[in-house]
Formats: sequence, C-alpha cells, structure tokens
Amino acid sequence: MAEFFIIVSGEGIMYRNDKDFRMKPGDCFYQTPGTYHRLFNTSETEDLVFYVIANEVEEPVVDILKP
Repeated sequence: MAEFFIIVSGEGIMYRNDKDFRMKPGDCFYQTPGTYHRLFNTSETEDLVFYVIANEVEEPVVDILKP
C-alpha cells in the first residue's frame, strides 16, 4: 500500500531500504508499496507528530477492534 507521511512537529529519521532521511516539521515523504521503511523519533524531549495518508487495502491483515 502506498503511504504519504507529513511531519507536523518534532524530528526523526525515516529508514527506507538501505538509506536514512532526516525528517523535520513541514517535510513530506511518499512511500511506494512494498518498500521496507521505519520512522523513529530522534528527540528525547519532544514527540514526533505526523500524519500518514494511505490507500485502503482490499483485505485487512489485522482485525479491526470496535468498542
């Protein structure tokens, strides 16, 4: 599934395959389907706040919990 990340506040590192990218507020990142990636907060004092916009998968691989 494709994903689009928008960094709102804080700072982090996006690991994508064998490369890393420093992320800061205002940065955006498009993640192609099937690409290994991880996003980590690099601050010890501030939360990393971000939005992810992703297309819906046809068959969820996890159960959706409802109250």
